[in-house]
Amino acid sequence: MAHGLLAQDYRTEYGLPASVPLVVGEISETLRAGAAERGTDHLEVWRRPGPEREELVAKLRETKREQADEYWTTRLAEAGWRSWFDATAWAQSTGAGWAGIGERLGISWQSARTAGLRAGAQLRHRSWRFFELAEAYVHEHGNLDYAGGELGQYLSNARAYLRNTGRHTAIADALDELDPNWRLTAAERVARSIAAGDRFEHPTARRHRLLWEQRLAAAGWASWSDAVEWAARTGGGPAEIADRLGTDNLQVSKALQQHWHRLADTGDDPHAAATALILAPAAGYAGAVTSDDHSSDGPDLVRTTAETERIQCMVCALWLGTLGQHLPVHQLTGTEYKQQFELPPKARMSGYRPRRPAPPADSPQYWDPVLSTHGFENLAAAVAWAIEQGKVAPELARHLGVPYARLNRALKAAGLRFPTVGDRMITEATQHVAAGGNLSDAPTPEMRAWLDTVRGTLRAGRNSVFAAQLDQIDPQWRLSAHQRAATTGRAYVHKHTRTMRAEHTAGLTRAGWNSLDDAVAWAHQHDAPVSAIAIAMGLPTDRVSAHLKALGYELPRPPKSGASFRRQLTTITDHLHHHQSIDGLPDELKTWLRRRHDLETTSTDAAADRSAVIPDRWINHLLDHLHPAWRPTTESKPAASPPPQAAVTSPPRILDPNWSALLAEAGWKNWNDAVDWAAAQQSGLAAIAQRLGAQKIDILEQLQTWWAHHPDTVRTVPSENQRTLPGRGVHAPCPACRLWFIDVAGHYTAAHTLPPPAPTTPPTQTAPTKPRSRKAKAKKKTRASPARAQQHRRTKAPTPTAMPEASTAALAAAARIATDPWAARLTESGFADYLDAATWATTTHPNDPLTALANKIQTPRAVLAAALKAHGIYTLFTQT
Repeated sequence: MAHGLLAQDYRTEYGLPASVPLVVGEISETLRAGAAERGTDHLEVWRRPGPEREELVAKLRETKREQADEYWTTRLAEAGWRSWFDATAWAQSTGAGWAGIGERLGISWQSARTAGLRAGAQLRHRSWRFFELAEAYVHEHGNLDYAGGELGQYLSNARAYLRNTGRHTAIADALDELDPNWRLTAAERVARSIAAGDRFEHPTARRHRLLWEQRLAAAGWASWSDAVEWAARTGGGPAEIADRLGTDNLQVSKALQQHWHRLADTGDDPHAAATALILAPAAGYAGAVTSDDHSSDGPDLVRTTAETERIQCMVCALWLGTLGQHLPVHQLTGTEYKQQFELPPKARMSGYRPRRPAPPADSPQYWDPVLSTHGFENLAAAVAWAIEQGKVAPELARHLGVPYARLNRALKAAGLRFPTVGDRMITEATQHVAAGGNLSDAPTPEMRAWLDTVRGTLRAGRNSVFAAQLDQIDPQWRLSAHQRAATTGRAYVHKHTRTMRAEHTAGLTRAGWNSLDDAVAWAHQHDAPVSAIAIAMGLPTDRVSAHLKALGYELPRPPKSGASFRRQLTTITDHLHHHQSIDGLPDELKTWLRRRHDLETTSTDAAADRSAVIPDRWINHLLDHLHPAWRPTTESKPAASPPPQAAVTSPPRILDPNWSALLAEAGWKNWNDAVDWAAAQQSGLAAIAQRLGAQKIDILEQLQTWWAHHPDTVRTVPSENQRTLPGRGVHAPCPACRLWFIDVAGHYTAAHTLPPPAPTTPPTQTAPTKPRSRKAKAKKKTRASPARAQQHRRTKAPTPTAMPEASTAALAAAARIATDPWAARLTESGFADYLDAATWATTTHPNDPLTALANKIQTPRAVLAAALKAHGIYTLFTQT
């Protein structure tokens, strides 16, 4: 910089590679110190300007600082802080650090730290806050042995970090001054205390002890000795102590054992307080029992009945139901206990409990009340009812309210049993063979699987209880269907082939044909493809096509119109098959049927050339074959139209309330206001979509629906002086809706129901003109016909082409199907038809085929999508 050179210029002039450092040694340390002062991690240095530019650079620096201060002041105010000092104070109090500040500001912690340090706001590391907590804890307890909570978690993480990385930090050195043993784990402290002869209580054990002390204090006891004395006086044991403490019996026994061990370790008698409460053992027992007379022993002892009699432990004076489960707490066995207190070997270890002998499982004394309560005469009637209801033994046990094991024993004693799966299969096999079948071709998948299991058992060399019964039912049941056919000399037909034949037979019956010959003859008569037969039969087209091809049939292949019919026709044929009527069809499908009917009845020239106007005419013939009453003409005539009413001055109704809300937010009452606004701005769908926050294709669909319900808002009749619609590249308004597009011809054909206006041609001109783009004209010229040459010549006296007198529906059909405005562009791009273009787009550009095809044929994406929807090909692009 002293020579007026940058680092890159210096390297270029002297041929130094980028890997050679230009900053070394003390200069590097100086730059790092300067970076720390500036509050940044980068070693960037302001380039020293010349004397004549120092003032300008100083102003520039000051301006940048002011802009940064203003920016950060606004951002901090949004977060509720006045300055960076407030932000650091908040982070210091909550322990959030720079990461918390960055999260609240929506930036990274590095950016927050850099901006805060440049503003002069320092933030101590979060570790120092924990150091203050540790310092307060040491001041109160003397060490960090039992630090818990947030401080304990931090010390554990810091201890693991130092051991894993081997690094030394300032906070670790500060903690060493507070407690040199803080780096030791609890296990290491226990080991050190044992080696030194001291006693160190594990933090977990200490935490449990403190918890028990809190519970004892809440119950009114100072220690476990008080609890044991209370239980010994009132005839209770660990269970009664647990109920008063609100805990578990086993936990109390374990806590008492630890308490007695601690007293024994300190040299005290663990049972000194309860020794005076131990009573003399009863005759024949290993301790005193509550049924004896203890009136002279004290008024606090609880007298119980014989059913709840308890026995006293002569070690701790607690009263228990049996001593066998309690003696392990004292680390004694029953023999050691009797020897310690000089008791006879046959002394009872539990109080007297009268036994209640249960009646046998098969005795009437037990089952008669149970069965009579549920309305059964005997156990056989209950089993018969359960079999009739399809229940098994566990379900019957739950119904009777008895244990399943008892019911099972009663069934075995009575010789009753529930039928198993094998029993049911034997019954079904007998019925199947009696009906003329065989077990090599089982009727159900369940029986086939069961027979395969039995065959596998025999092949493995094991016996089966069902083999002998199956031999009696069908001697050849071990053979498969193929082996049986070879044995009997019959031709074997695979089960899938039999299933397919059955499906074809059912499909022909459904379609009303006696055989495939009738179906093929009908297809040739009406020029229908194989898909027509498949739809009528209710089977997949590829399966029917393969079957016909295997049999040698050939079907006609009419040209594809591109219209969508498969979904509608499949739904209609299924509905006709199940209901034998079109009643109940959705309104959408009824409208589709009416349009199919109108294609034949509303056009005046349809009788002369039906193939040019009606696409897929075989659909109407198929519907006539399946259900002739589908046509609207067979229904009752509609009622006479009412007299004309006064014109409605209120704005037209919006069909979709969601779009009505969006229009209201944009300040428009209806779609007419949106179109007027866009026309005044010389804009189109893109401007409306941007203002509403929606997609152009959705806007176009809503506008088409609006124009269909309000035809007076669209100019559908071209003017006499209207020229050919401009193609791509010319920004012009649409003559029908007044919206502006760069391809008016494409938009007109895709969005409006009528064909585009006819071009101005001489009187001898009869061929219609297709819209062409300027880019297409710029291509290499080829030899064209004279009619094509005259098509592009402009004459001074244009003569409008007469429009045929036809209905709107017929003209719409002609515009969408017969007159294809995209055929020229598809042909110029190398595609044969729509299917060819869709195949290319979905194969080569699976992620976004619609955009790829739009770029290929030079057409706006929204306009192309609308055209594809009109021709029923848009679903091919949405399935990728």
